[in-house]
Amino acid sequence: MTPPDDDVFEVSVFSRGYGEAIAIHVGHGRWLLIDSLKNSSGDPAAIAYLDNIGVDTRQAVEAVLITHWHDDHVAGASVVVARCEAAEIVLSGALQRDEFRAFLARSTTDNAGSFGSGVEELLTILRQLKAEGRRPKWAWADMTLAASRGDHPYRFEALSPSTKDFEELLENIHTWAQPSGRLRAPKRNDASVAAVVTVAEDLALFGADLEIRGLEAGWAAVHSKVWKDRAAASLYKIAHHGSVTGCYEPVWADMIVRDAIAVLTPWSRGSKLPSPADIDRILNYTPNAHAASKVRSPNTKRRSNTVERSLREANIKLLQESVDMGQVRFRKRAGEVWNVEYLSGGSCHLKEVLAA
Repeated sequence: MTPPDDDVFEVSVFSRGYGEAIAIHVGHGRWLLIDSLKNSSGDPAAIAYLDNIGVDTRQAVEAVLITHWHDDHVAGASVVVARCEAAEIVLSGALQRDEFRAFLARSTTDNAGSFGSGVEELLTILRQLKAEGRRPKWAWADMTLAASRGDHPYRFEALSPSTKDFEELLENIHTWAQPSGRLRAPKRNDASVAAVVTVAEDLALFGADLEIRGLEAGWAAVHSKVWKDRAAASLYKIAHHGSVTGCYEPVWADMIVRDAIAVLTPWSRGSKLPSPADIDRILNYTPNAHAASKVRSPNTKRRSNTVERSLREANIKLLQESVDMGQVRFRKRAGEVWNVEYLSGGSCHLKEVLAA
């Protein structure tokens, strides 16, 4: 594989059916990274890709955004931070608040790992940055995360979380405690950072796991309070694996061009996403929708009743991942249309995403 030319806007999306990472070329050898997942060798997928095409990640990556702390968005993120020495490291502003930092600390000390590795990965990043004398940037709605002016401008902006998102997060934390006193891993995504990248006249929207949360939070707040007079995006990384919880119709109507390029990362665990209904809904918005990998339905061997009972009592879940690293790559020059490449791991058009 070869790196993009200086005048090419690139968005590469990686997935294994569990996990998400994005690499963005904003022109002239400058890169942005969003989230992280590991490939089958245990290396961060975006870093492995940049190494493969000859990019010096120590200097070329200008910003790394970790959208939120769920496991499927942060695997290997501390390695990404270490490799990208010159990058601005951006975390959700929710992590800056004392209330949430105290909660994160409790989740790792009181729950013996059952709360998920994403929390520990973020705490590792914070300790790592402190040791290196680097300070993170805290992302809030309507904040510029990185930018370049002059002859080759780009802008990387956060669209969330809003103040109301954070308030709802704090209000919801008490529901995560179980009768035993242990903490149950939350499924809400109030603190997730949706973002937009503008290169010249082209916009790409990155939905992370942001969901619908009333009129002053989530996608409604982005649409009514933050997007403002921006042009419509021609590429959309669909929010929350294509789930209906992340689908806000005004976003498609007002923030994204008609028949835009769209891409999602599937969720192959539990209630798999996207569902057939999700696929139909998305394809009604745009026929140009893609997936970075397929939804896997692995045949797992049945464990004995004794083993199953022991796992339940210890609050342990054994989950099987797809081993294929998927990558779909989009490239365009100003004034041209996006070129789509399915590079590996079952990346495909969205109508083909459900695999047996």
